[in-house]
Amino acid sequence: MTYLEISITLSICLLFIAFVSGVGIAKVRQHKLSRSFLILLGFFLGIETIRLLSEFIFNFRINGIYPFYVIIEFLLLHHFLQISIGNSKKIKIIFGFFATSFVLITFILYNFHDPRVINYSKVISHISVTILTVIILLKNLKEVEVINLFLPIYGALLLHYSTSIFLFLLMKQIVEININTWSINNLLTCVLYASSIYTFYQLKKS
Repeated sequence: MTYLEISITLSICLLFIAFVSGVGIAKVRQHKLSRSFLILLGFFLGIETIRLLSEFIFNFRINGIYPFYVIIEFLLLHHFLQISIGNSKKIKIIFGFFATSFVLITFILYNFHDPRVINYSKVISHISVTILTVIILLKNLKEVEVINLFLPIYGALLLHYSTSIFLFLLMKQIVEININTWSINNLLTCVLYASSIYTFYQLKKS
């Protein structure tokens, strides 16, 4: 197996373990914040299942679902982060306006312009996730007396999405020095899924 194949296999295995362990823990299912993140993991697992079935069983690639993946990932991630920041009416309106604008712009760009610009929508999504996780982490620094079991997940999200922005901006240079960005991305998802498993275990113990 190549390094890329090993990283893909490890990432999918950790994703499966994280989702199954979350589903199997009552506190995770009942907790609003962890439940929203569990739904996100379920979405990722569903996408990976579709991809594996299409490529290795039916021998074709499904490219048409990519814009839907970008949009749904954005909506589920921002729903999770919105709950983390607060549930006030003002915050919900701001998130709702931003989400609606993102969805409309993404569909317009993909359907009426060059489909490749969907990558820019993904970068915008990753930038907003990075900013929101930084805000959440700074907020938790001010509330040190409160133990937040989701800090590992916030940290992993920040690492994953900020690094993906960095990789996108330096894509040309990275390709020239023969670094496989997919392997880096898979390792980052491994960190995220491992953090999810740890957080779910801590919730079970609490």
